[in-house]
Amino acid sequence: MPVETEAAPDASWKTSLLGACCAEPAFCAFSVVPVTAPFAVYFLRKQALGEDLSTYQCFQGQGGCCCAALGGRCGEAACPGLCLAVESTLCCPCATQATRAHVMHTLSVRPDPCDQTLMNLHGCLQCAGCLTWCAGRLAGSSTVASSGSAITLVADCLYWSLVGCMAAQVKHELWARGAANQSSAAGAAPPAVKVMIRP
Repeated sequence: MPVETEAAPDASWKTSLLGACCAEPAFCAFSVVPVTAPFAVYFLRKQALGEDLSTYQCFQGQGGCCCAALGGRCGEAACPGLCLAVESTLCCPCATQATRAHVMHTLSVRPDPCDQTLMNLHGCLQCAGCLTWCAGRLAGSSTVASSGSAITLVADCLYWSLVGCMAAQVKHELWARGAANQSSAAGAAPPAVKVMIRP
């Protein structure tokens, strides 16, 4: 179904992943702490949906995992708030990525080349760590296997940093667009982005 937005086609992010942690430092940290991350993810998705959970789907139908394929068929219509809470708690990183993909799609935001490079770097580090660890085990070298574990640890740290930066980037985008569309009183929360869906 077609989506109408007020964004210009192929708009760019208001901040890149690299700049997101500086643009929204508190939210970046808030979104990676295990106790607070589900609340951040819930808040972001609700903002991305314009405070209207009637359009909520599991992972917004984004991604290739089995849960995303079931989007719209998991009973979300009956209890969207509860379903979003479960998604935000059990699948926090995937939910963050799904929200980012949803915002990119609905607001016609093109991916930043630096963002893609960071995500590709993470994938390469994960593969390198796994292959190094396997090579060390096959060769019987604990030093090589330990190197693989160290590379995997670095990849994991990068992954969680990226998740925090993704959440901060999306929050910054939504609030910047809300502030640009409507001047709000000082100290008031910016309005949610309005997305109109045609039947």
